[in-house]
Parts: sequence; C-alpha cells; structure tokens
Amino acid sequence: MSILHRRHPRFERHRPASGTPPDAGRERLLYDQACDLLLAARGLRAVAGADGAQPAIAATLGCLEATFDALADTMTALRAQAAEQVVAVGGGEPRRETVSGARRVIEQCDETARALRAARDMTGGLRERVGPTLAELSA
Repeated sequence: MSILHRRHPRFERHRPASGTPPDAGRERLLYDQACDLLLAARGLRAVAGADGAQPAIAATLGCLEATFDALADTMTALRAQAAEQVVAVGGGEPRRETVSGARRVIEQCDETARALRAARDMTGGLRERVGPTLAELSA
C-alpha cells in the first residue's frame, strides 16, 4: 500500500482486489509504485539492525541486488519520457536550449542507471562474501 493511500483513506473503501484505486491512470500508478518502494525501503531500514535479522541478511542482499537492477532498468525506461517532458516544457520547439536540456536529462538518467548497476554489483559481491559465513554460523 502506498504512502498516498495511507494519507487518503477514501481509497481504502473503493479499492478493487488488485489494490489499485479504480481511477488511477499511468501517472498515478507510476508515482504509487515509487511511493511503495520508498515505504519498503524505510521498512527495511527499520528492521535491518534488529536482533535476530542475521539469518535473512544474504537473502535480503539478493533482493536488494535485484531491486537495484530493476531500478536501473526503470531509469533507462524513464529517460526518453523525461527528455520529452523537458522539450514539452520548453514549448515543444527544437531550440538549442531545449535540446541541450533534454540531452542533460538523458545523460543524468544514464548516469543514475550506471550508479544503480554499480550498487547492484557491489551488493552482489557483498552477498557472495557474507552468505557462506552466515550459513556456517546458522548451521
């Protein structure tokens, strides 16, 4: 359930089985998914240091590794639409500043995707390092 739905109880009364409000468009769904991700990350943070969490560390790192990969793909998918938005805000004309702004948006999205893939790789390496040790300790 997203943060938005927690703030707006009226959605709870009309929520279909899919969990999505009936009037949600793509814009709302995209934002809701991002809010759900943030809520999940905060939930992870809340329990990460709890006693007894050690057996779940390797599996959690595996999930984070896959999440970083999916987020990198998301940035790649968003970059064209973000660049189009910059052009639209600039009046839709292919003026020099508009094209330059769109290029910067594409470069920043690509850089963010690379950083997320680097985080994926580092998390995977950490999982490979701690997984066997944790398995030995819990055996």
